[in-house]
Amino acid sequence: SFDTGNVTDMSAMFAGCSNLQCLNLNNFDTSNVTSMKGMFSHCNFPTIDLYGFDTSNVTEMSSMFRNCSSLASLDLSNFDTSNVTDMNDMFGNCSGLTSLDLSRFDTSNVIDMSYMFYGCSNLLDLNLSSFNTSSVTNMRCMFTECNSLKNLDLSRLDTSKVRTGEGKDADYRVETMLEGCDALSIIKTPYNLNRYIFLPGKPDDIWYDPNGEVLSELPMNLSYSITITKNVNNHKLQPPVFLPAEGTIDKDSQVALHADQDAVIYYTTDESDPIANNVDTTKKYTSPIVISEDTTIKAIAVDPSEMHEVSDIAMAK
Repeated sequence: SFDTGNVTDMSAMFAGCSNLQCLNLNNFDTSNVTSMKGMFSHCNFPTIDLYGFDTSNVTEMSSMFRNCSSLASLDLSNFDTSNVTDMNDMFGNCSGLTSLDLSRFDTSNVIDMSYMFYGCSNLLDLNLSSFNTSSVTNMRCMFTECNSLKNLDLSRLDTSKVRTGEGKDADYRVETMLEGCDALSIIKTPYNLNRYIFLPGKPDDIWYDPNGEVLSELPMNLSYSITITKNVNNHKLQPPVFLPAEGTIDKDSQVALHADQDAVIYYTTDESDPIANNVDTTKKYTSPIVISEDTTIKAIAVDPSEMHEVSDIAMAK
């Protein structure tokens, strides 16, 4: 029966309610709230229903779920974050979360994302596909100690306004934002990255770019995103092999194709170059090809995990 229609500040409202196991907020009117800073920090409930929250006027979400270590699931798909400027430490030390889908977050006005996912030690899946970080000035320790994450898509990470971390900006240092993420083995890199960000791992771990070059930091100033891998040389796949090899065969005979690395084979029979997933010109190889006339087959091998570069084209006539 709480009437919260005129409330503008809910910061630290339930902070430290460590024995609270259940919280019903279905009737909360949050349409005028501008600050939810630390609202649930240090609460130990396993889940919370925030689907009815109106966050359209909220500008402050820093530490909102900080140290909610028992929180096992969190659905924020209805959150309107278009006016939020501060997400510092928003999910810090939410060590019970295994997945977090923020694909509907509008982060175009966010300035501070420092420590945002710090210590989310059991996080396996993190969806940042909608992230716009073009206004962010601070990303310090953004993913530090997310030590269960294996894959991370940073292709939308824009660091153009991130402060240098030098001199008086020491608190803005971004180079260690992946520190402690030792389980990471696949990263989709940002494009036009303009800040040094060191790659995580143990002393004997090695990161490779698609050309097999060894990396110690995320590649800078690329005009496109690439996939880099740890301890797997991301070299180009070998082209498919034809059995039998090119030459004359009897009419209605079959030609089989083989490739390494559990690759998927794509081919054409109209002399055009094969392009993966282009259904107009390219076919996916699933069984031997029946040859009933003079035919040129072109084929490529593609790794569905994107850990290897697409092979050169193999051709047989």
